[in-house]
Amino acid sequence: MDQSLQFSVMDGPRPLQETEDVTIASAAFLEMMSQFEPFGLWRMELETGLVYWTRDIYEIHEIPHRDGPVNVKMAIDAYHPDDRDLVVDCLEDVVARKSGFHFVLRIVTSNGRHKMVKAVGKFHVGEDGREELIGSFSEDPGGVRGVVIKQ
Repeated sequence: MDQSLQFSVMDGPRPLQETEDVTIASAAFLEMMSQFEPFGLWRMELETGLVYWTRDIYEIHEIPHRDGPVNVKMAIDAYHPDDRDLVVDCLEDVVARKSGFHFVLRIVTSNGRHKMVKAVGKFHVGEDGREELIGSFSEDPGGVRGVVIKQ
């Protein structure tokens, strides 16, 4: 499972898609995305460092679901040792640039299995004015190990 890493920086974000004719509630969106394979959403509060996962992210990591925040150290330590620094660097860069990212990297599950996972995230300011990172998480068994950061 040893792979070289592909890395790129995108100049500016993609244009926003118009959604006025395609409004989908977040719960319906999550249900649709996860009906055939695990697909989860996550949120990290930058002020507190607390991370929240939906149920499928626990399933991908092969750990029991529990309510409340996830220990951010545990979440980062779930990545393959060679990929952990990439995750931290990516998150720090996205916060500094107030931008987004997409990566395909390796985790080691609680049962010792290696999986390729895809995480997509972006800087976001919540309705309450608090800064956070939000994103999605899924398995990507055929994925090529890589990181993309948006400027």
